Amino acid sequence: MSEILPVVLCRVGQIANVVEVRAADEAIVRKLAAFGILPGTQITIIQNSPAYVIRVEHTELAVDRIIASTIFVKKFQSCTDYNKLFYGSWNKFVTLIKRML
Repeated sequence: MSEILPVVLCRVGQIANVVEVRAADEAIVRKLAAFGILPGTQITIIQNSPAYVIRVEHTELAVDRIIASTIFVKKFQSCTDYNKLFYGSWNKFVTLIKRML
């Protein structure tokens, strides 16, 4: 089971799913939502200094430490977990297509 933690505690290269944005200012929540930072969205931590750079689909968003600390995520245990999830599904898809041919 993965723990829920703020983006500021994730390492560079970490892939995670957004659980919630815990900001007191509703404007921050709306702005992050406009950039795709929503519960259930998969993100990747690209950089953590001097600003946090977060990849959301095809967009890279730079935020300061205060904003990054409001984004709570559930991280994959490791990149191999993500690879198993992606490539496992891909292999099943390829096998299905081969059977159809």
